[in-house]
Amino acid sequence: GGATPPRQWLIGVGLSLAFYFLAFLLEFAIRDRSTLYAYDTSFGTFLCLIRVGFCVYFCYLMRVYITDPEKQDQFMFFALLSASACLWFLVMPFVVLISPAF
Repeated sequence: GGATPPRQWLIGVGLSLAFYFLAFLLEFAIRDRSTLYAYDTSFGTFLCLIRVGFCVYFCYLMRVYITDPEKQDQFMFFALLSASACLWFLVMPFVVLISPAF
């Protein structure tokens, strides 16, 4: 059999999924229908902050995993994964931040 994921990872994924589902329901219930994008609201700003928080949590987990001496052969893969995931996590909040200027 394969290795089972650490309990902390499973809790993090479960909380992430639950939060995003709750955020979807709340956004659907409270968003003004005249708003074109969900991220144009204060709740959208809150979602961006949560996304940045997930990025910090992901980076922490990657740091713990990369610094494990048994995983040194996979360092380059996880370094590239971390960099691309951080880019994915942070692009949307950056776009939301600069969008009022355009």
